[in-house]
Amino acid sequence: MVEIKNKKITKIDSKLKKLATKISKYEKIRMPRTTIVRLKKKHTEIDTELNKLIARRLLIENNDFNVLANKSYELLKNGNLVFKTTAQQMSLTGTHATELKGRLHRNGHIYCYVKKTNFPILNFFSEYSFPSSFDGNIDCLGNITLTKSSTDYALFNRVPTKLEGEITSKGKVKVYTTKRDQDWLFGGKHVISQIISEYTFWNNKAENEFFENKKKLEDLIRNFKKEITSH
Repeated sequence: MVEIKNKKITKIDSKLKKLATKISKYEKIRMPRTTIVRLKKKHTEIDTELNKLIARRLLIENNDFNVLANKSYELLKNGNLVFKTTAQQMSLTGTHATELKGRLHRNGHIYCYVKKTNFPILNFFSEYSFPSSFDGNIDCLGNITLTKSSTDYALFNRVPTKLEGEITSKGKVKVYTTKRDQDWLFGGKHVISQIISEYTFWNNKAENEFFENKKKLEDLIRNFKKEITSH
C-alpha cells in the first residue's frame, strides 16, 4: 500500500479551505444557486477523497483505526447484495455506464451514481453493448466505487435494471447484471444514472455498530488531519 505523504494531505486540505472560502463569498453576493450547489458538490467530493487517503495511511500507522476498520469490513460482508436501477439518463456519446460511485447511507442502503460512460469510437457493435459485471470496493467509511469489469452484447434489453453479487473480505465488491430493460425512446442512448441497494446489513444491530464505528473512524481521521495541517 502506497504511503500517503503529509505534503499531499496538506495540499488537498488547503484546496478545500480555498473552495470553502469561495463558496462563502458566493453565498454572500447571491451567486446563482446552481453555481453554489456545484461548488458544494465538488467540495464534498474532494473532502471524501481526502478522508479516503488518510484512512489508507491510518490503516498502516494507527492500530486503533485498524481494529475499528477491520470490524467495519466484517459488518459489511454480504453474500446477497442486490442493486436496482432507480434512475436513467441520456448519454450523448456513451452507450453504457463504466464507473459508478456512491456511499452507504444511514438508512442501510448503498446509493451509487454514474461517473463515467464508455466512449465508443468507430465501433459498430458498441451500440449493442451493456455492462455485464462490475468490480469494486466499499471502504470502512462506506464509500464505494464500482468499475465495469466485463461487457456483453444484445440486440434488445441493454439497460441493466438489476445487479446481484456480494461484498467479501476487505470490502471487495462484485456484482453481475441479472435483469435488463429496453431503451425504446432514445435508441440505446440511455444509461444507468443511479442504483440503490437493498438493505445492506443482516440486522439493525450490525447497522448501528457500523455507524458507531464510522463516527469513531471519522474522529480519528479528523484529529490526524488537524495534527498534520496545523504544522
